[in-house]
Amino acid sequence: MPIDVREDLFRIDHNFNDKWSVLGHFIHDSNVTTQATPEWQGDNYPTIGTTFSNPSYSSTIKLTGALKPNVLLEASFKL
Repeated sequence: MPIDVREDLFRIDHNFNDKWSVLGHFIHDSNVTTQATPEWQGDNYPTIGTTFSNPSYSSTIKLTGALKPNVLLEASFKL
């Protein structure tokens, strides 16, 4: 039975100046599995199979800044 797998990655790093930078990434991962129905399971329609789809997503944005030489600000958002 075929298993279709797909993975997409996107990442960005940017330094605005010596004190401020941003990082971001996005990940999409999915697989689709097609399974036939076993013959001896007793299903009503043994010729109809099952398709299982499993998508997943992840993303993060992080901002980092140096406010003073001894004070660092870091904020992040995850989805």
